[in-house]
Order: sequence, then structure tokens, then C-alpha cells
Amino acid sequence: MVSDWQDVRDELPFEVRQQMDSLSARADPSAESGLDEGQRTVQNALSLSEPVAIDTLLAQLALSSSDVYTALLHLEIRGSIRQLPGGRYILNA
Repeated sequence: MVSDWQDVRDELPFEVRQQMDSLSARADPSAESGLDEGQRTVQNALSLSEPVAIDTLLAQLALSSSDVYTALLHLEIRGSIRQLPGGRYILNA
């Protein structure tokens, strides 16, 4: 059953969803206003549909662990992301 556009989007291949996330982030520059480079890096590593584990972020990003944790906290307080069980993070729609 399809209840909204996200149900359809969730059925698309992962690569297509990633491209959609990337395009939507670029289309809304106001979403990134007030973020430093580390916060933008962390935000760009997250998606709207696939939760990303903290260990994955630490392994993939060229940032120190304290910078990643600080960026995650800032983004969560700002309401840009949310933490899911198991130390996973996802962008807020």
C-alpha cells in the first residue's frame, strides 16, 4: 500500500535515492546555512531513507571522532537529523 511519495521513493534503487537526496540538498541552500564545514560534511553523508551507523560515519569521513560527534549533536539539536536506535542517524524530511 502506498500512503505517500516516500513509499514510492523507498522502492527505488539505492543509487537513485542517493542522487535524489544529493539533488534535494543542493536545491535548498537555506538548509545548510549556519553550518560549518564539518557539519555540512556529516549532513551530506546522511540520507532521508537509509539510516547510517555512527561507526560508518567515523570510518568514511575524514574528520576526527570528536568532530563527527559534535556535528551530529549540533545537527540533531537544530532538527536537521534524528538519531535512531542502535546509534544510527537519518536526515529529517
